[in-house]
Amino acid sequence: MLRSDKAKGKLSLLNHQGYINKCLTKFSAKFRISIYEKAIVGNHIHLLIRGRTRKNIQDFFRTIAALIALHVTKAKRGKPFGRFWSYLLFSRLLTAWGKEFEIVKAYIEKNTLEALGLVKYERKVTKLDLG
Repeated sequence: MLRSDKAKGKLSLLNHQGYINKCLTKFSAKFRISIYEKAIVGNHIHLLIRGRTRKNIQDFFRTIAALIALHVTKAKRGKPFGRFWSYLLFSRLLTAWGKEFEIVKAYIEKNTLEALGLVKYERKVTKLDLG
């Protein structure tokens, strides 16, 4: 997941879906990455991917993070924007292709539906929230 707290209004990732999709398609082919599911939401992007090597995955994320940030912020030499992404990439390795894969895939699909307003957002309550 790539997340930006600055991605609001004109900088919202929803306004740049076409470019983001082109980037994902182009560089997933270049770095031999399979994209199984994606959700481009206003301030973050979820991806369920499989890469052939760790280096390919690192190169893929480094490239798309930089290009998306440059495109959205219109930053260039002489006109810097500063840090666009709020955090380092959050990633999680799946241990199995079965149930765990399906759970993550369903989560990303639900995230897309919430972003489109087709499903109401439900905040998960954890033990920490209960005090």
